[in-house]
Amino acid sequence: MTNQFDEIYFTLLGDAVEPIPGIECIFATGTECEHYLFQIQHAYDSLRCRLGCQDEDPDVEAILSASMYITDALCRKMYEYGVKYGE
Repeated sequence: MTNQFDEIYFTLLGDAVEPIPGIECIFATGTECEHYLFQIQHAYDSLRCRLGCQDEDPDVEAILSASMYITDALCRKMYEYGVKYGE
């Protein structure tokens, strides 16, 4: 089950080596998620500038990494419940 989840998840993110036909990347051009991704990047760049960072700021990186971990865990749980209750 985890392998199928990973294939779907990475296709959704646009990171799949072999995307699954029929599953759209949520960050495709013109999507709402692409818009929010640009907002995140802009805020990140603005914070780095205000903090005087040339490279990544460890605190901002920690926030982003933790958020991505939580998103991954939430998606996995939703997938598991979908498989369990979807029939």
